[in-house]
This record gives sequence, structure tokens and C-alpha cells, in this order.
Amino acid sequence: MKRVYTLGITLTAVIIFSVITSMELSSRARPATHRDASSKGLIPLVIEDFEEAVVAASLEEDGWLVRTNPRPYNSEETEKKLRQRNPVPALELKMLEGSPRDLEVEPWSPTGLGLQKEKIMGVYFRFRYPGFNSIHFVPPKEVDWRTREPFLRPNAVGELNHERGLQLPGRPKALSIWVQGRGHDYNLEAWVTDHTGGVHVLHLGSINFIGWRPMIVNIPITVPIPPKALPQVNIIRLTELVLRSRTNSPYIREMISDTYVFFDQIKVLTDMYESFFEGLDLYKEFEVQSQDK
Repeated sequence: MKRVYTLGITLTAVIIFSVITSMELSSRARPATHRDASSKGLIPLVIEDFEEAVVAASLEEDGWLVRTNPRPYNSEETEKKLRQRNPVPALELKMLEGSPRDLEVEPWSPTGLGLQKEKIMGVYFRFRYPGFNSIHFVPPKEVDWRTREPFLRPNAVGELNHERGLQLPGRPKALSIWVQGRGHDYNLEAWVTDHTGGVHVLHLGSINFIGWRPMIVNIPITVPIPPKALPQVNIIRLTELVLRSRTNSPYIREMISDTYVFFDQIKVLTDMYESFFEGLDLYKEFEVQSQDK
């Protein structure tokens, strides 16, 4: 009986030792931060709060730019030449004082944005004819989401260009923007450009409501996310916000009346695990050394 009992204890010890050994070997095969890697924590990041935003008059200038489809005529001579009245008799983009009452100030922000809520972006426009009308808001020239320094992207021949857009760092899952609607029958779209250059249209919905409201859209899995390779330089970006009139709208008179729309704080919900780790920027030392030679 003692021999059987001793044999049972021995087998139990061997099993426990085997389990511990396999766990140790498994942990050695994982990265040092395997516990953090499995957490999949999502955090909200403010990518634009309009506190220091400016309006640009052309693509050459930095700042938010507004365009329309159809385009407005630039002079009375153009109207006479085309023998048609200006399809966009009113168009103006401004940065104004104000903020949604329900919008809370960020207690901590790695981007430095969202710490204040004093400024908003507003647009005033009027179309002369109902139909396929749209307002396009083009963001400022791209900056690094952390350092706020200019971010240059290489083109097909290797030349560096300063393109427009707001970076959506990490692995973004959702996008939100505060909108003040005034009962006008327009739909809001967010155009996102991925790291391959493909453009994806995200539909936030109708702004046919009264007052401030946060509009939210999920970023689908069909939007290619940069591969898990570091340093992460292929960040996707928001390249346009579009207000598009509903062609089947019953409110025809409102489509050609004075329209005012206001925007505040653009935020992204994202998985930032790969963007935060010790020694993230060490690779830049090689770039410095190569430039010195």
C-alpha cells in the first residue's frame, strides 16, 4: 500500500514539474511584454480640437480648406461667359468661439489636444440649385500625432511630399466628431486614406437634427491597417469631411437656403499598444548617422 502511495506522489510531482517547465518554455518564447500584448486596450485620442486651427484660402496654404461641388464662380465675368448664375452664391469657413456644453475637457491627453474647449469650426453656405451638392472640408497639412511636427510621405519615386490629413494612430476602431445640426437634410461622411493610398468613405449619418450631437462611425475591417512592423510610419489618416445633400430629400427649399453647420473635437478610438514602448524612437539614430556621412 505504501509503495502505491509513494508511486502516486511521484507521478503527481512529475506532472507538476512538466506543467511548470512547459509554462517557462512558453513564456520564453513570448516577448517581454506578453501580458500587455494580450490586453488589447483601446484608448480615445483627440486628433483635432480646433483650438489653434486656421482657415486656408488655397491648397498651398496650411489650414482647413473648404470646397464645394459644384464649384462657385470666381467672378461676375465667369457668370457672363458661361451665361449661368453662380451655383454657390455664399460660402465661408470660420474658426469661432464656442463649444458643446456636454463636451468634457480631457483630463490627460498624449496628443496635447482636447485640454481646452473654446474654439469650433463653422461653415456658412448656400446653393442656388438643389441636386447633387456637397461641401468638402480638407484638413491641414499632416503633422506627427505625438510631436506635432510636419510629417512628410514618400511618393512613388521616393520624393517627400507634405500631404494633408489628420493621423489616426495605432489600430483605429472608431471615429467621432461633434456636430451642431440645424435641421438641414445633409449626410456627413469621413474619408479615410489607408497606408496603401486607398480611400474609404465612412458614413456617419444625417445631420438633420437640432443642437450639438457626437456623431460616431466604426472603422470597418475592410480598411487595411499597417502590418505589425516597427517603426510604425504607415499611419492611416482622415483626409476629408464631406457634407452631402440628399437628392431624395423632401425639403427642397432648405437645400437652397442659408445653411450653417458647426464642428468640434474629432476623436479616434484606437489600440495604441504598438505605439507605446520603451525605445520607440531608437531607429532614428541610424537616420542621423546616415545623414552625417
